[in-house]
Amino acid sequence: MSFALFQSYPIAYTSYGAGKNTIVLLHGFCEHQFMWADLIQHFQDEARILTIDLPGFGQSAFIPDAQIETYADAVKAVLDHEQIVTCIMAGHSMGGYVALAFAERYPEVLSGLGLLHSHPFEDDETKKASRERALEFVKENGSKRYIKELFQGLFSDAFKNNQSDRFNEFISRCSEGCDATVIQAIQAMRCRPDHAETLKHIKGPVLFIIGKSDTTIAYTRSLEMALLPERAQVEIRNCGHMGIIEDPLMLSDVLKTFLIKNI
Repeated sequence: MSFALFQSYPIAYTSYGAGKNTIVLLHGFCEHQFMWADLIQHFQDEARILTIDLPGFGQSAFIPDAQIETYADAVKAVLDHEQIVTCIMAGHSMGGYVALAFAERYPEVLSGLGLLHSHPFEDDETKKASRERALEFVKENGSKRYIKELFQGLFSDAFKNNQSDRFNEFISRCSEGCDATVIQAIQAMRCRPDHAETLKHIKGPVLFIIGKSDTTIAYTRSLEMALLPERAQVEIRNCGHMGIIEDPLMLSDVLKTFLIKNI
């Protein structure tokens, strides 16, 4: 693991493999770069892979008053530190929000974008109210209990029952952070702007991984976003929000196809 400085705050990242293409992977809410370990086993011979802990998660420092745009700027600091001029960036869930903010701020850096169980739309009033309830729950009960309850609904029953050790380890690793980081991330997601126009004007190819059983993103809304960019590869799977964790080989195969067809 290495560190780059962003506004004097250390941002943790790890570099794997080699190749003419660099793929930057951004984790989702309450996750950190450990989540990509199984994928890397299958994919590191295909490209250089950079995994990054977003501010406050994993080994990266907490940055007061950070927004989704702050996370994107921290990612840019890592790329500058590694002297990476162009890359493919893929984000899971909240990581997709960060990737879209990055695309708006630094479009010249991206040669491709991946939204993995993510979307470009801002929260509607119902979702904002849900985030408010989540904030109150964390303040009253702590982030560990919140994370345990949250992820129970994001994994399939089959995965939880058949791979309970992996599931429990995942929950344990995600619960390592502090309450302040979780509260900040919820607030940042609630306040983020809509990036449909950003997605519409991306010059490179865009990869979408959509779960038919994803309870956090309406299936029709997912199909709507897939029509926005000029060049898109859409992968619809019979999975929920955590399909890339439950089946990392699937994601590896999809990324390989994306590289071969588009980059």
